[in-house]
Amino acid sequence: MLGRIPAVIAPTLGHNPSVIGQVLGKLERVLHQRSLGRAHIHEHVRRGADRGMEEVQMSVMETWADKLLAVVDNRRSGRSGGNHVIGRTDCDDTVACDGNRQLAGGIDAVLRGKDVLGADNPIDMLHGHPHLWQEIQHPRVYSPALATKPQAANGNFTSPSGRWHTGESLYDFAINPARSKSTMTKTKAQQIMAATEARAADDVTAAIKDIATEFEPYIIKQRRHFHKHPELSLAEERTTSDIANQLDAMNIPYERPLKTGLVATLRGTAPDAYREDGTPRRRILLRADIDALPVTEQTGEEFASVNEGCMHACGHDCHIAMMLGTLQILRHMTDDIHGEIRIVFQPSEENGQGAKLMIGTGVLDGVDGAYAAHIWSEVDAGTVSCEPGPRMANTDWFRIDVRGTSCHGAMPQRGHDAVMVAAEIVNALQTIVSREISPYEPAVITVGELHGGTARNVIAGTAYLAGTVRTYGDSTHEEMPELMRRIVEHTAAALGAEAELTDYTIANYKVENDAASSERCRQAVIKCLGPAGQGHYRGTLSGEDFSEYLRRVPGVLAFVGTRNPQIGATYAQHSCFYKIDESVLAKGSMVAAQYAIDFLAEPTQEELDGPTIAAVAETNPDLAAKLRSAKATAAEARDAMHDARTARHAAIKGIHDARAAARREEKHDE
Repeated sequence: MLGRIPAVIAPTLGHNPSVIGQVLGKLERVLHQRSLGRAHIHEHVRRGADRGMEEVQMSVMETWADKLLAVVDNRRSGRSGGNHVIGRTDCDDTVACDGNRQLAGGIDAVLRGKDVLGADNPIDMLHGHPHLWQEIQHPRVYSPALATKPQAANGNFTSPSGRWHTGESLYDFAINPARSKSTMTKTKAQQIMAATEARAADDVTAAIKDIATEFEPYIIKQRRHFHKHPELSLAEERTTSDIANQLDAMNIPYERPLKTGLVATLRGTAPDAYREDGTPRRRILLRADIDALPVTEQTGEEFASVNEGCMHACGHDCHIAMMLGTLQILRHMTDDIHGEIRIVFQPSEENGQGAKLMIGTGVLDGVDGAYAAHIWSEVDAGTVSCEPGPRMANTDWFRIDVRGTSCHGAMPQRGHDAVMVAAEIVNALQTIVSREISPYEPAVITVGELHGGTARNVIAGTAYLAGTVRTYGDSTHEEMPELMRRIVEHTAAALGAEAELTDYTIANYKVENDAASSERCRQAVIKCLGPAGQGHYRGTLSGEDFSEYLRRVPGVLAFVGTRNPQIGATYAQHSCFYKIDESVLAKGSMVAAQYAIDFLAEPTQEELDGPTIAAVAETNPDLAAKLRSAKATAAEARDAMHDARTARHAAIKGIHDARAAARREEKHDE
């Protein structure tokens, strides 16, 4: 396995391939003699600039051990304390962890006390060189049962001999000398992954449940980790790096189009997942937001935030963990994925910028649908709400500036009090909701800030207000700025002052679930959680920038319920006491995985159209739309005629049965 490394990395590192080959060959023999297993060289790509790597030390040492150190001692700067020695010693598999430590200790001994354990990762030489991973013979245990299985995705590369290796990740087989070829499908998830027969729909759901159950401790562990280390919008650097670590461990490729956040790709291996030209037959986007709030946590949890004044008080830590759990499920079931899954770990949802930034990088290119989940304190734990229609409100921000005349606090008649005028405007704005808008139309105007005055004995000459507007209706949303402007200007004028609506910004449009997507999600909930898992929630006037995705492609936002009074999980989103029921996290992962698999299994529009309409659509989309409408109308007419015939036959049968009954009655009377 190590034998193919020299020819690949030697040009990059400037070493003689034969020297490196001798060194690595000797190391491999020593490791084999010590029964320490094989090192799992993992991609661990971190984009050199982001990882702050130092240059590889190129000096050639005198001893073979020093020569090896010169190759592998490519240390990371930045965060310290994490154990990243050749694979992951922080995984949940105790045996694997012990194996990692044994191997690291063995290498340390071989290298004559060079303190490999002190390095962040002796395999950091692969950092920043993703192409190397494809060239190196895959270091996982070879499985004859999977020798002919087409696994041309998610890091499952062919060896030089052309044989296929299994797709199990570093998480599954992190240096574990206790395992052998006969025990490689030890866990339920690995057994599911190794299966070669196509699964029926019920078996797919059963597999999702089994894997989710197996990885539930992992999901909870991830949630607690990210909860402990929250970061504000556009500053989620450690969060991004930690997510990348998990994707590396799962062997899922990703990109970092922005400073924070990342985009991963999970390729299906179903026979029809990709067309002949290499494009996926369908592609779905799954999104999880990753930023926290400027809130000082007061939950008292053992894993409470260690970043003062910053807290995951809206559940985005849960979103990260649930999405990682979803990926753990899906990566073991790629044969059930009839297309491609794009996973967006999105920064900066709380300030409404992240979705637009991500979309600007092209994450929606070629996407057919979108899915996101939000942990929610007003939905009962164990249920998921995904009703169609508006679910979260249009979110707008405003600022109002008031100009009066300052004067002595004991002579109010000589000036115009800007603070008093501002207070009147606060009250007057509420009449928009109570008198200008229909009581059947949800709307909220909240003034969250009022600033004015410079001294306690001075009538303020200026003041300003800032707040938010929430609406559902499109017409109300459009009318609101003008309604506010009229109230603001005339209220100030009536009091001898001036006021202006100086800013009115649309932060997010409403989140509106597509009807077909909502029904698909409802069915996914029933499959995974049973009928009792269906949550019922009327929606909220809170905002969410997932709306930006749904304005461009059909999709659904699901509320994963976490309300559980028995454990104190009753506080509202954004509360410093916010708490969740962690038992719901794996359920959220299951529903997302089921939704993605179901979505990708559905026929494409091209498949529904047939060759004639598909050909027309290439040159005349409007005509194709009319043809689809006509085709749908014809199908409805056929269904109606079928129903009419069925009803007619039932009526004839009813008449026949009635006549037969009447004749029997007559004979009985005779």
